[in-house]
Amino acid sequence: MKLKINNVLTGLSIGIVVALMPSAVFMEVLKLVPNTFQLKDEIQLIVVVAQRLMSVCVGICIAKQCHYSMIQAASMSMVIFIGSGAIKLQQNTVVLNGTGDIINMFIIGILCVIVIDMIKDYFKAYTLLLLPTILCVLFGLLGLMILPFTKEVSRLIGEYILFATQFQPLLMSILISISFAFLIVSPISSVAIAMAISINGLAGGSASVGAATCGVVLAVFAIKSNGFSVALAHIIASPKLQLANFVKKPKIFIPVFCVALINGVFAYLFNINVNAISAGFGVSGLVGPLHVLSNAKFSLTSIFIVITTYFIVPISGALLLSKILINKKIINDEDFKIQY
Repeated sequence: MKLKINNVLTGLSIGIVVALMPSAVFMEVLKLVPNTFQLKDEIQLIVVVAQRLMSVCVGICIAKQCHYSMIQAASMSMVIFIGSGAIKLQQNTVVLNGTGDIINMFIIGILCVIVIDMIKDYFKAYTLLLLPTILCVLFGLLGLMILPFTKEVSRLIGEYILFATQFQPLLMSILISISFAFLIVSPISSVAIAMAISINGLAGGSASVGAATCGVVLAVFAIKSNGFSVALAHIIASPKLQLANFVKKPKIFIPVFCVALINGVFAYLFNINVNAISAGFGVSGLVGPLHVLSNAKFSLTSIFIVITTYFIVPISGALLLSKILINKKIINDEDFKIQY
């Protein structure tokens, strides 16, 4: 069972990043491209659709991690896509409804793995007929039924963060920075939470800085065991690459927590303001930094603030803590190794 959960978590984390990577690379860059560029709208459509297909990517990655056949992989991808809530019926038309709920993806994924492993030797010649049908009806329906409950979890977390915004500004900045550093590596969508509670101003800036801190710190710790390109993906795409390791070894959040606490102070001192749309992304796709820079019209002061809070503080803090925590054998480089 432990191996099954690990395979689902690994597939989940890789699938999320695969779906987010095109939009992370192109979306902010395209804002700088003049509207006269003929292919701009087409490229935007492509990367948005890629993002919306996150649940399909998750299904494929989980199936690959479990060494499933094409029929099993296709069935699982289809079921996770339906059960995640990524589609909805609107005026008798099926439309894409965001990326889907990540908690639902995990629940449906683990249930599919359990059932497939239980029955895969019994269907034999009838696998093509029975497996997609059973999984689709059973777990597609289950996913839609539990969707309101998993969304309630996100709502409760949003209420806690909304409550934190009522504290004294410095304390608020620290709490929100730590909270979003946790959310962006957890199965909860930091972007969805930020937009649901309409976080903005200093609270939005603290959220953005906290989320960015998580990505940069994990990238620094992951570079030795995963290489530069994978480490960079923590920053450009999403630190959810570490989701499986985060669940198995929560201690890897120690350096993130410490640096996010410090960076929350810097967010307060520099009075960083970010809107709800950008707050949950952190440094992914450079959304947070570019928002701060564009608000200040790329002034020298804003460039200094962005470089300091989004990069210098997290990198410096991570390098310092890596020496302490690894030397004390509290964590090691292999704790951040991504299996794919």
